[in-house]
Amino acid sequence: MADRTLGFLRPAEFISTVDDYQKGIGTLGTMLAEERQKMSDTKFLYKLGERLLAWNRVDDADRRFAAIETLDPTNKNGDTDDALMERSWICRKKETWDCAVSFAQDCYKRWPDGEMAADAFESAAWYQVKGGHKAEGLAGLKEYVSKWPKGSDVEWAQEQIATLEKELAAPDTTKAP
Repeated sequence: MADRTLGFLRPAEFISTVDDYQKGIGTLGTMLAEERQKMSDTKFLYKLGERLLAWNRVDDADRRFAAIETLDPTNKNGDTDDALMERSWICRKKETWDCAVSFAQDCYKRWPDGEMAADAFESAAWYQVKGGHKAEGLAGLKEYVSKWPKGSDVEWAQEQIATLEKELAAPDTTKAP
């Protein structure tokens, strides 16, 4: 049975994944067949959402991630914050920037000390920039660097801050006098 993987897998993990796929384990088709019995399992729904994304079935994936939030609104199982960030990423992929910002901010506001907090905060700021709200995004990137000075994307954020500061300081030559 054929299926897909996303991203890099180490050789042993790749071989194990291919072996599973050949046995029909973890393939999209198998998971869709199992879904009825596992509709309340947030971990299963998250993995199914990831499989659907691998097949570029974005709207189907989004529905599974939304179901996770409904099943576990307090993030007890630790999947809801990840699901919100996946939904933010889906909006980013569709270039619906306000939607992307909303999901990322929701994740950060609900779990400001959670494992996804820094990524959610930074993502919301960057999506504001992408959506044309450069001043708000700049402020968010500065706050990200301040709150998470050792964050994994601080160097990148500092580069974006420098670029945005130059852009926002430059006179607007597109407006008529």
